[in-house]
Amino acid sequence: DKRVFIAGGSGFYGSWLVDVLEEAGIDVEWGARCNGWDILDLSTYTEFQRNADYVINAAGKSDGVLANYDVMSEGPQKLFWAMNNGTMLQISSGSAPHCRTDYAAAKNKAEIALRGAVKIIRPFATVGPGMGLLRSFAVSTFIRQAIAGEPLFVAPGITRSFCHITDMIVQMLHVLVAGDYLPYDAGSDDAITMEE
Repeated sequence: DKRVFIAGGSGFYGSWLVDVLEEAGIDVEWGARCNGWDILDLSTYTEFQRNADYVINAAGKSDGVLANYDVMSEGPQKLFWAMNNGTMLQISSGSAPHCRTDYAAAKNKAEIALRGAVKIIRPFATVGPGMGLLRSFAVSTFIRQAIAGEPLFVAPGITRSFCHITDMIVQMLHVLVAGDYLPYDAGSDDAITMEE
């Protein structure tokens, strides 16, 4: 009998969350720019969202970061303050604590502003259907190169701990329902080299 609102419901994480929760019979509503909702524009917020039992923020992209900087840094704060009640899960990034890119800096800024008030998960190296072939991730790059018939470029010595999207969704929902109000790094413990 819980209601869940997902910000960024058309993206990689968001669309998976919507599908999984709807399949489970959960009352879900989602917002994204493609359906007229804007995390930065409070006039687009709905009563369902304001009164949801759970709000999951999956809004923002790692590509085109400067255009999305406010969405990822200021948007989560607006989303939280618009809630009347409920629990919020901020989907951050494994790169947030390091602030080496604009993307990481935006995610870190949101974490700092919301720490202790919302639950935070930092997914890293998530792969699976819907991740987008135009993204700058290793697996997306390998697939693009293979489709084009090009040799795969492998950066020597680089390791990743890939986590399938279905496993990541389980981790996200676990943190949402049973996690504490602190950041959780989420992914796989099984590191492999890009050569592997």
